[in-house]
Amino acid sequence: MTSLDPHVVVLGGGTGCPTILKGLHRYITNLSAVVTVMDSGGSSGRLRKELGIPALGDLRRCLVAMSNEGQDRQTLSGLLEYRFNSTGVLGDHCVGNLLLLALVEQCGDLVEALELLGRQLSIVGKVLPVTVESVSLCAVLEDGNILYSESEIDLRGPSSVGIQEIYLDPVPKATPQAIQAIQEAQAIVFGPGDLYTSLLPILLVDGISEAIKRSSAQKVFVSNLTTKPGETDNFKLSDFMKETLRYLETDQLFDAIIVNDGMIPNESIQADLEACSQLAHELIVKVLADSNHVGRHDPDITALAILESIR
Repeated sequence: MTSLDPHVVVLGGGTGCPTILKGLHRYITNLSAVVTVMDSGGSSGRLRKELGIPALGDLRRCLVAMSNEGQDRQTLSGLLEYRFNSTGVLGDHCVGNLLLLALVEQCGDLVEALELLGRQLSIVGKVLPVTVESVSLCAVLEDGNILYSESEIDLRGPSSVGIQEIYLDPVPKATPQAIQAIQEAQAIVFGPGDLYTSLLPILLVDGISEAIKRSSAQKVFVSNLTTKPGETDNFKLSDFMKETLRYLETDQLFDAIIVNDGMIPNESIQADLEACSQLAHELIVKVLADSNHVGRHDPDITALAILESIR
């Protein structure tokens, strides 16, 4: 049994992590996001290549998701998500990424820049980069070929050749703030999100897996709704859990897994509940899908399921 306002840490990136944060921040105030910074595509990728900085896009999305939902804040959040549609130097750049970059140059620290922007958005909680180093996410395929960037992995499309393992080059150190958040957490939430490009890279950052394994926090795994072509083709739900435990280098079980009850068109995950029950102490089955956005989690339903699992 945790407190009525537990400290919850969410691990991830992409679109999955912000969705969970959007729901959780409506119910608790002690919330932290430990976010991946390995994206190498789009606006984030261009800034990384030109300036040698960590990817900012997933951090920006998490800030927006946790922002105050008043009208003024929604206007500011919308501005941060705006992408220039010109064909010039600003083409496809996101205003929020450029603003974060300006704050980093002003104060010299990404964590501080996120805190400053978070205050302007009146966010509930903290958004923390898992590392402030610019590193490459690489994948070794089952046929021996190697993909040398996050975008290569993310965009490879359906394939009969699976991913054998991923690694970071070089291996970066975790931010002290991310380690502290994990140490102080009462619950740690894994996912949802792309397994090999959003969740598992966080576990490869030096210090993160060790901190998670030492933590007495409840560990909650949130099921994806679909598989990801080119990453998790033909994966069953238990395969996602087994891979996460493999990269954590632990045989400890999850305290709970939250499973979607219902089918999603096309790439729906097979929920092999009997196998999952061997990897978690508790299974919570809910209709998690957002009826208005195909393939996305409903923020409120998923948040309440997480809180149910830890109280």
